[in-house]
Amino acid sequence: MTYPTTTSWQTTVSLILGSNTLSIYGKDAAGNQTGTTTTSILRHKLSDINGDGVIDLTDLSLFGADWQKTAGSLANPLSDMNNDGVVDLTDFSIFAKQYGQ
Repeated sequence: MTYPTTTSWQTTVSLILGSNTLSIYGKDAAGNQTGTTTTSILRHKLSDINGDGVIDLTDLSLFGADWQKTAGSLANPLSDMNNDGVVDLTDFSIFAKQYGQ
């Protein structure tokens, strides 16, 4: 995507669990609108690494594959639940609290 100037835009949107579809377009001061781009964002429950709606042994297995790895080497970035760049005991504590939900 390119912009005609150095201006950038951002907005905060609320996402529901599961699939969220967003339509994005630009509009200038005169009301002229660009074409629309549509994208989907999948929101998982915290600790639901595979996104099936249940935190279970499958998620634990995926989490275990990333144990003690750092952000650049993770098989699944959702294993780093506190986003500190490493999968460690803090992430395991978060996982354990959510397990079975």
